Amino acid sequence: MTLREFRQLHGLSLAEMAERLGVHSARTVQRYEAGERIPEPDVMRRIVMATGGAVTPNAFYQTPTPAAAPQPQHAAANDPAEAA
Repeated sequence: MTLREFRQLHGLSLAEMAERLGVHSARTVQRYEAGERIPEPDVMRRIVMATGGAVTPNAFYQTPTPAAAPQPQHAAANDPAEAA
């Protein structure tokens, strides 16, 4: 779950979330949500605590999706001797 999803699910404003996390401003939370900033380790711990573990550090790191792997072809389909 992302920080934005958690905040919206619980009806919290950016300012309310900032207060719960003990960060400087609503804009800081907005930057975390937009992926413009990754929380420092101490803030990351507060996020996990404030969300009851619903938002974890993984939510702030996007892992690339691997491209579709090519499908293996059967040797018989490529070997004219096998096809006859």
